[in-house]
Amino acid sequence: MKSSLIRICLSVMLTAAIVNTIAAEGEDQYRPPLPKKLSLPEAKRIALQANPSLQITVARLQAAASQLQQAQSNYMPTLDLTASVQRTQEVPKQNGGNGRSHFTTYNAGASFDWTLYDGMARKYDNIAKRAGLKIAEANHEDAQRSLLLSVATAYYDTLLEIENIRIAKEDLKYNLDLQDTAQKKLERGAGNRSDVLNFQIKAKGAQANLIQSEQNLKIRHYTLAQLLGYSPSEIPEGFELVPADDYSKDAALPTIDECVAYAFEHRPDITAQNDAIARQNAMVEYYGSDNHPQISLFADYGLTRRKNPKFTHHDDSLVFGAQVRWNVFNGNKTRHERGTHARRSEDGNGKARRGDARSRPHGIQHRPRHGDASQRGADGSDERPGRPREGDHPLLAVPRKSRRHHGKNHGDGKIIKNLPFH
Repeated sequence: MKSSLIRICLSVMLTAAIVNTIAAEGEDQYRPPLPKKLSLPEAKRIALQANPSLQITVARLQAAASQLQQAQSNYMPTLDLTASVQRTQEVPKQNGGNGRSHFTTYNAGASFDWTLYDGMARKYDNIAKRAGLKIAEANHEDAQRSLLLSVATAYYDTLLEIENIRIAKEDLKYNLDLQDTAQKKLERGAGNRSDVLNFQIKAKGAQANLIQSEQNLKIRHYTLAQLLGYSPSEIPEGFELVPADDYSKDAALPTIDECVAYAFEHRPDITAQNDAIARQNAMVEYYGSDNHPQISLFADYGLTRRKNPKFTHHDDSLVFGAQVRWNVFNGNKTRHERGTHARRSEDGNGKARRGDARSRPHGIQHRPRHGDASQRGADGSDERPGRPREGDHPLLAVPRKSRRHHGKNHGDGKIIKNLPFH
């Protein structure tokens, strides 16, 4: 009786835990339904919060931030604690041996290790990981930019199809009226059959255009719903869009040169390309650190206790010192790794130059950044090995903006950058 009562109580507790878990998951997955009247700003806000592709870039941004924190932890020492218990039982042999001899060994210890110098590998690893974080941030911003552009395009395409439906209805009504007039003239003997057939064909064409526009409107609704993270079945009955304001009535739009100059300075995909080049350059130096010695401090402290019926053994030890490790030969692995990343850096520079030459209009100039004079030659060029010169690649002169490096506020419906014009 008592055991049955315990089983019943455990079943009730387990059921309650499962229900609470399902309810918590339901609350996490709940989202408000798509509004029946949707404006363009509201559509952009919903897309930034619910679009699955944007959530993927947020996850990658958080992963890049974790990788940077992992690289920074390499500057800290490591401390390990160990403990073990071992039972030893001797097996008797035919030529002798005590099969009853057995003992237990207890081990406990602590080890300390701290790398003092590793050929600047940690420094360049941090530079590469920081560039990777900036790339993830730029990719997230570029995903926002592309998503907002797609939402705006689908929004205006929907409004265009609504207007096409209105035009098709008027065209159908007009041609039906002309057909009716031609039919009446034919009945009175004042017209001919060809006019009636001609207007019938035009009316059928207008009707086909109306059906096509109505189907296109459904497709536009489905596309917009998918961009907002909703399925077509979640589109409410009577769904309609609020007409957007006509921005062309505002102040004069900027010139093409101003637009291109702004794009070169703020486009996330361009800044991501620059950061990718910087990351490859850092990886060249990172693998070059294998040619340098590594110096570290170490210390180990251990306790050993061995007990059996005949004796008890105690052993304590403390070992500490410094270690120098220098890899003399590794099959040219370091040289090939450096060459791989150097070629990738050159490939990124070449693609950037080709894109810059194709897209830069005449008259657009960029001012070079003013760097540390101690790191430049007499002509102002960067003479450090393995790094591209700013004069060779105008996109590298794009000034960077301050960014957040932890990814905590991304994807919360806020646009990271706003253009100063429409």
